[in-house]
Amino acid sequence: MKLSFSTNGWNVSFSEIVSLLKENKIEGLEIHNPAAEGFLSERPFDKENLAKTRKTLFESGVAISCIDVTANFAANEIGCENDEGEIAKKAIEETENAIELASALNSSFVRIHAYAENDESYESFSAKLKKVLPPLVRKAEKKKVTLLVESA
Repeated sequence: MKLSFSTNGWNVSFSEIVSLLKENKIEGLEIHNPAAEGFLSERPFDKENLAKTRKTLFESGVAISCIDVTANFAANEIGCENDEGEIAKKAIEETENAIELASALNSSFVRIHAYAENDESYESFSAKLKKVLPPLVRKAEKKKVTLLVESA
């Protein structure tokens, strides 16, 4: 079994994270928000840097366990008729990018969030997910990536 570390809540560079993992013999890494501020200087998840990132991970004995999407697919704004779909478009784009990144880094999983807000009904909550998830599931299947839905 591999122990994995999440970047959630850490604002450090990719190099610092890899060093931390090596020092502590941690073999897995969950990338929470690949666009996080800590990654901006090295940009390890930009397309032009992925080969170097894969090499660094391999040489360090670290596998990417999961890529996290920060958008909440059950947010009241998603599926809202007066939103013009902007929030949903951003959530979908973030998920598509995460699927591509997971595939490029040989990770099998992308985690998406679907937290129902306040006293929202199950029917309303599930209707939102049924609206946005099918095309993402198809894309994930083509890339051999599994979408994990985290709900509360």
